[in-house]
Amino acid sequence: ARLADRAAHAEQVRLRAAAAKAAQRASYSEEKALAAQAAREKMLAEITARCEEEVKRAKKVAEETKEKKAAELARLKEEMAE
Repeated sequence: ARLADRAAHAEQVRLRAAAAKAAQRASYSEEKALAAQAAREKMLAEITARCEEEVKRAKKVAEETKEKKAAELARLKEEMAE
């Protein structure tokens, strides 16, 4: 009877340890997933900021080009009027 009690107790301890280890693994993988999500969000924010800068630059270049063409057209019209 004592051996059976001891074996049952050892089995309970083993099961408890296995459950604790599984819980640690689960919380670790949750932390890892959260860290990955945060890293993804940070990268997306950086990419968005870079794209906004590129769009601003492209709009500025387009506006400058438009102004140059308008000035050139006005100059040509003036020359033709003479």
